[in-house]
Amino acid sequence: MQLITSHQSLIEVVNSKKSGAFLTVEGGEVLEGDLRMLRVLYRLGVRSLCLTWNNRNEIADGVAETQTGGGLTLFGRDVVREMNRLGMVIDVSHIAEKGFWDVLEKSEAPVIASHSNSRAVWDHPRNLTDDQIKGIAQKEGVIGLNFVADFLGVPGSGLDQLMRHIDHICDLVGDDYLAFGSDFDGTDNLLAGIKDVTIYPEIISYLKKRNYKDTTIRKICGENSLRVLQKIL
Repeated sequence: MQLITSHQSLIEVVNSKKSGAFLTVEGGEVLEGDLRMLRVLYRLGVRSLCLTWNNRNEIADGVAETQTGGGLTLFGRDVVREMNRLGMVIDVSHIAEKGFWDVLEKSEAPVIASHSNSRAVWDHPRNLTDDQIKGIAQKEGVIGLNFVADFLGVPGSGLDQLMRHIDHICDLVGDDYLAFGSDFDGTDNLLAGIKDVTIYPEIISYLKKRNYKDTTIRKICGENSLRVLQKIL
C-alpha cells in the first residue's frame, strides 16, 4: 500500500499496479475555523476535503440546513483558495446548493462530488440537479455515484436503478465526468445485492450488456478520477 500525496506518487501507483491510499476528510468542521488546520491536514497526507456534511459548519451550510441553505462564508472562501494553492481536491458532496455554486465560482481547479447521484432520477436533497451536474462537467470535475439505497431510488431495487443514474448522467454531459463513489464506509443501507467491492465485476458486466463501450467503462471505473487527480495534485 502506497500513500498518494502528489502527482508523482499517483503515477507510481498506477504504473506499478500497487494499491494506493488517497486520504480524505468528510466535514470541514475539523478545521474549527482555523486555516492553519487545513495546512496541518495537508502535512499529514490528506489531499481532499469534503467541505460539509449535512449540517452547518464554519465553511458553509450542508443540505440538511433547509431553512437557510447558506453559501460559503468568508472563511469558506479562504478554504477554497487555500485548497487550490496547496493542491487539494475540493469535494462538494453534502453541501447546500448555494454553497455549491459559490465553490464553482471561486475555485480555480476542478471539483468533485465524491458520492452523489442524480436528482432527476431520484428526488433526494443529497442528489445533484441537472444544472449542478453540468456545472461539475464544465469545471472538468467528476461525480462519484454512490450505492446508498435512499439516494438511488426505489427501496430494494437492484443494479437497474444504479444504471438509471449512469444512463442519465452520461446522456446529460457525456462519459468524461462519471465515476464510482460507493460510500461503503458511510452506511449499511446499500442497494439490494451490493455488499462490498466484489460487486464491481458484476456492474461492469451490466454496463457491457447495456452496450457501453469499453472506453466508457474504463473512464467510469477509474480514468475519469485519475484525470482530475493528475490535474490537481
